[in-house]
Amino acid sequence: MSRWRRIVLATLLAATVPPLAAAQEMLRYFDLKSDEFTKADMTRIEVEAVLAAANPARPADLSARRLNGLDLSGLDFRGAKLQATRLNGANLAGANLDGATLDQAWALDADLTGATLRGASLFATQLIGAKLDGADLSDARITGATSTTIVPGNRVGLVPYNTFSLWNKYQFNSVWAAGVGVFRYTNFFASSDDTVLLPEFTRVDAAIYFRLNEMWRAQLNIENIFDQRYIATADGNNNITPGSPRAFRLSATANF
Repeated sequence: MSRWRRIVLATLLAATVPPLAAAQEMLRYFDLKSDEFTKADMTRIEVEAVLAAANPARPADLSARRLNGLDLSGLDFRGAKLQATRLNGANLAGANLDGATLDQAWALDADLTGATLRGASLFATQLIGAKLDGADLSDARITGATSTTIVPGNRVGLVPYNTFSLWNKYQFNSVWAAGVGVFRYTNFFASSDDTVLLPEFTRVDAAIYFRLNEMWRAQLNIENIFDQRYIATADGNNNITPGSPRAFRLSATANF
């Protein structure tokens, strides 16, 4: 189970983000297909060199660099300066961004799955379309007042204190396999005004895998095996979304 985390967050994260429609309206004024938002002026190897040369007294400085679309997964960006950096579409899965400065950075459609951001500064960071599954944002709190109800010390909406997940897969033979997973979320607020507290929950999922041959394989996923009633997410205090009841999904994949 993850420890409590405190992250410096501001305007464009979770409930401090402007409504999605407004944010998307703002993007109309930018040419998101231009080189500024799609190209990179460094390679992963060059980024690694900058990170390797950094030290606590002189952190890596990648401010305003274009790192769009790069595979930066698993890199150690602790304390790095990434202010106004372009990270659109970049793969930052599993990256360590603890203490990094990402103020005014652009990370549209970036993959931050499993990344850690303890102590990171995300003031006015553009995260529309970014994947944050498993990212360490636990116990994130507001550090600056953004309205009369969203004030310093508030917990960021939709961010639980702690999360825990475990998935185990067992291969019976070359044809059959099965997996089971447990997902635990402690309570979280529907928005950053800390008015509506949503309850903690535990969900159990499972899967059965079948491989016919090198070309064909199938998979049956069972979500929420025990049909647990829970709140999955919310869009403000008055738009609460319940989690799915027990659900079955069957898929087949062919490799050519």
